[in-house]
Amino acid sequence: MLRVERSRAGEPTATVGTRALVSRYAPRREAARFVQEQLADRTPATVIVLGEVLGYLTEAIQAVRPDTTVIAVYYSSDTLEHRVAQPSSLWHPRASLPFQRFLEINLPEHCLSDLEAIEWVPAADVFADVAQQIREQLRRVIQRMSAGAVTATYFGRRWFRNAVANYLHLSRYTKLSVRAATIVIAASGPSLSEYLPELRAKRRDVMLWALPSAVLPLAELGLAPDLVVLTDGGVYAVEHLQPLRYSATPVVMPLIAGRGVWRLKTPVAPFCQGGVIEDGFAVLLGPPAARVPPNGTVAGSALDLALQCKPRAVAFVGLDLCTRDIALHARPHAFEHYFERTVTRLHPYLTKQFEAAEPYERIAAYTRRSPALETYAGWFSERLRECPLPVYRAPPSPVEITGMAPSAHIIPDSGTERPSLQQRLYAAPGLSERKRRAGRLMASFTAAAARLAELAPALHNRQQCAAADIAGDPDIGSLKGIADPELKRAADLTHYLAPKLFRNALTAETEHDCRRVLQRAQIEITEELHKVQGWTR
Repeated sequence: MLRVERSRAGEPTATVGTRALVSRYAPRREAARFVQEQLADRTPATVIVLGEVLGYLTEAIQAVRPDTTVIAVYYSSDTLEHRVAQPSSLWHPRASLPFQRFLEINLPEHCLSDLEAIEWVPAADVFADVAQQIREQLRRVIQRMSAGAVTATYFGRRWFRNAVANYLHLSRYTKLSVRAATIVIAASGPSLSEYLPELRAKRRDVMLWALPSAVLPLAELGLAPDLVVLTDGGVYAVEHLQPLRYSATPVVMPLIAGRGVWRLKTPVAPFCQGGVIEDGFAVLLGPPAARVPPNGTVAGSALDLALQCKPRAVAFVGLDLCTRDIALHARPHAFEHYFERTVTRLHPYLTKQFEAAEPYERIAAYTRRSPALETYAGWFSERLRECPLPVYRAPPSPVEITGMAPSAHIIPDSGTERPSLQQRLYAAPGLSERKRRAGRLMASFTAAAARLAELAPALHNRQQCAAADIAGDPDIGSLKGIADPELKRAADLTHYLAPKLFRNALTAETEHDCRRVLQRAQIEITEELHKVQGWTR
């Protein structure tokens, strides 16, 4: 039973049974000493206080670090009405939002570079189960957001160039209508090969989707997928799709995915993940494309697309999220010939394969997992909490995904409905018109970038930055308090085309320094826009 009483100093204190959650004598002084020990001489932009009890830690941080955003996490809701300080945002077990969703809203990606988390040990000891769950969920969210930040930093400009090139070269595209009782999504885990015979036997009863790296193993057994989902923006992304050349199998992809699909002469069905770049080109495409939230893995995007088709069930095959012995994926694999070129007498094929798998974390005798695969498993577990349909996975994997039922067979009872896929083709405007429209979009981006320096006051205000509005692009969104759509577009462009400078602007010591960083970002972005605008002439 939790009780709130008065300490000897006259300040509120809390106990559970005989255990004190804060000092019975001077809780304020105790909190100030703890904060000093934890932060020392550091001034992080954001501090997450785990196990806050009565607000003393929040108060102590605000007293010595007034510019720091404090996110307080209470392990019990019973002390909220007695708190002595109000943080920038707080969560407690009876809050309406799940903890991970709360973090996604209140912890923007750009805060990760200057983030500190401290935990009040007495609360963690008393509420051990809650504390363990909170720590694990915080770790997953930060891991997932960090992966997104790294991806955006590395791929931002490539995504932009892909979008321009894909728009200019797609002379026609298709919109799909899918009806199926069961959608099977083939991934390229090592277990895919052993389930291909069963999949071939049941091929007519299901709608078969494939991730790019599963296309070649399927083709080896004469299995043509009904569609392929592509999201990778890398240079070699389209290499996996070579078996589809001149086929009728549509490739479902955002425009920022790998360029060159048009050379395959196969239908393309665009979808939009949001963000300033994709939204801009989605308007130019004409017919509304499906909207799917951005995802770190193509398997996640495929799941979201499948759920929009409202089947009775979705089944994954080959979604192992781990190695099998030293096998990283099903064979054959589109990149094997690159791998084989490096084989020598002293470094044979199996040695090379072992060297590729060896850095992964061993989780069982013959199973390894990388941090990226662990992140994907966490995303699926979180996504499937609210999934309205049953989602299966065959075969069962050592990497558990909460909400994804293991199945001994690929396809549970799928009913009698035959799957159907209808394509409606749209002709894009002529190349000269596409160039004119793309050039006009580049001009609007350039105009937005020219006003980047005006963002300095809002970006320098850390309280405002920590309350970023995540509507639209979940990686950066539009900062609250900025009503001008052109300035919001400038912030999003900076996230894609100059992400390091954007983070530098957020952590600048003064508003003047912030403005100078944004001016450098404007130069970089304008140069990139002018370079790409040359493609439209």
